Amino acid sequence: MNDQNRTKILAGVLAVVLVFVFIKPHEWLLQPIRDAELELQRARDDYERAEEKETELRIARGNIEEVSQFGLPPRRSDALRVYQRWITNLAEQSGFAQLKVTPGSARTGSQDFSAVEVRVTAEANMEKLSRFLYYFDHARLVHRVEDMDIKSTGTSQNASLVVSLKCVGLSMKTGAPKSDVFARTELTKDLSSSGNILTVAEVSKFPEDGEFLLQVGREMMTVTNRDGDAWEVEREEGRGGSHQAGDSVQAFLVAERHKDVSLDDYKELVSFSPFAKPVPPKQPKPPAIEGAISTTIAPGDLVSMKPGAANLDPLEGEIRIEVEGELKNGMSIEMEDDRKSSFKWQTAEDIEDGEYEVTFLLSQANHPTLTDTPLKKTVKV
Repeated sequence: MNDQNRTKILAGVLAVVLVFVFIKPHEWLLQPIRDAELELQRARDDYERAEEKETELRIARGNIEEVSQFGLPPRRSDALRVYQRWITNLAEQSGFAQLKVTPGSARTGSQDFSAVEVRVTAEANMEKLSRFLYYFDHARLVHRVEDMDIKSTGTSQNASLVVSLKCVGLSMKTGAPKSDVFARTELTKDLSSSGNILTVAEVSKFPEDGEFLLQVGREMMTVTNRDGDAWEVEREEGRGGSHQAGDSVQAFLVAERHKDVSLDDYKELVSFSPFAKPVPPKQPKPPAIEGAISTTIAPGDLVSMKPGAANLDPLEGEIRIEVEGELKNGMSIEMEDDRKSSFKWQTAEDIEDGEYEVTFLLSQANHPTLTDTPLKKTVKV
C-alpha cells in the first residue's frame, strides 16, 4: 500500500470518528425506541389510573347499594318515624329511665339521599349506656351517634348518668320503601321466662339460616335454630322475662364488620367509670409496740406483759424487743415468737413506793428506720 492510499484510509477513518463524536448518529437511531418506551409507560400509567378509578367506582357503587338496602326508608317522614321508633325500642331494651326521644332539627339532603336526626335524653348508668352503644354500633344500619353528652349525678363506680344523644340515620332515595327498620312480626303463643321456643306469625322477611338476633319486647334473644314458625332461641342470663301472644318480635341484623365482636368486649367500659371518685391508696401504718401498758401493783406483785411488734413483716428482717438500759432486779424479757416478747418483773416485798418507768425498744434488721433508731415506748409501774 502506497502512502497515498494509506492517507485516504486514515482520512476515511477519521471522518467516521468525527461523525460519531459530533453528529452522534446512534442518538437518532435509538430515539424512536425511546419514544416508544415512553409511550408504553404513559399507557401503563393511564391504565393504572383507570383501574384505580374503576375500583373507587365499585366501592362507591357498593356503598350506595348498602345504603339503599340497609338505610332508612326513602321518604323523609317514613325514615324519621321508623328510626325514632327503633331508637326508642333500643333505649328501653337497654334499661334507660326517664326516656325522651324526639325528632331533631331538619337536615339538608341532596337529590340522592336524606338524613334524619333523633335526640335522646335519659337516665342510665355505665352498664346500660354501654349496652345501648354496643347494639347501636352493631346494627346493620347506616347511622351514627353525632353528639353525646354525659353528666354524672354522683362519684360512685355505678352512679346514675344523665345522657343526651344526637343520632343521625341516612336513607337513599333509590332505596326500597319499608314500614320498619328491620323485619317485624308478633308472637302467636305465650313465651315463659324460662322458655326457649317461640312461635311467630310471619317468617318470610327474616333470615332463612344461620344465627341472628331478635328483639322480643324489651329482651334481646339469639335465634339458633328454625323449624317453620317455631324458633329456638338463646336468652341472655338474668334478663329473661315472660312474653304474651301478640307481643312485637323484630329482627336485629348485625353489620358484617361486627359479627365477631360480643357484648363482653364492652365490659371494660362498664368496669371503669371516668366519673368515679378515685380511691386514695392506703398508707401503710407506722410500726408500733402493742401489749405494753402502764399498771399499778403492790410490793411483791409480779408484773407480766407481752410487748409485740405491730405493722411489721418478720419476713423483711429479724424483730427484736428489749428493755432500755440495765434490767432491774427480778426483771426478764425474751422473744416468744418472731414478733412478740414476754416481759416479767417480780418486785421485791420491800420495794420503795413510787413510779418506776420501763422503756421498751423495738428494732428490726433491714428496716429503713428501725435498724439504727429503735422505736421506744415507756410504761409506768
